[in-house]
Parts: sequence; C-alpha cells; structure tokens
Amino acid sequence: MSGETITAILLPGDLCMHGMGVKEGVSPTNWVEMQEIIKNVTLEVVDAFPDIPVLFSVGNNDVEYHNMAPSAD
Repeated sequence: MSGETITAILLPGDLCMHGMGVKEGVSPTNWVEMQEIIKNVTLEVVDAFPDIPVLFSVGNNDVEYHNMAPSAD
C-alpha cells in the first residue's frame, strides 16, 4: 500500500457492548453512557487522522433500544 492515500475512514458500528441498550419499555437505560462511548471513540479517530473524513455507521448495539433504529429526534 506504499504511496496510497486514505480518502475516508469508516467506523462500522457496534462500538458499544452488546446488551448496553435495553428492550423497549424497560428501564433504566445506559443511553447517555452509550452516546459518550460513541462520541469518544469517534473523536479519538478524528484526532488521530485530522484531515481525513470519518464516517460512522450505526450498529444495532449503538442504539438506545437494542435493534431499533434511532428516531429523527
């Protein structure tokens, strides 16, 4: 790969541990902690590669309710 440049970095999701999210309607949730994990990991990668776009793909372990897409809110 000598001479090639990195054009983007893809974080493939599932940055949070399996089971951190809860089933819908069950509380408490670790949602605030999960958001911090995602933010901190993403910022570490951005800081390490400041001139390269970082794209984050949401995994099923990265949402408040396991296997449910986040709302538009």
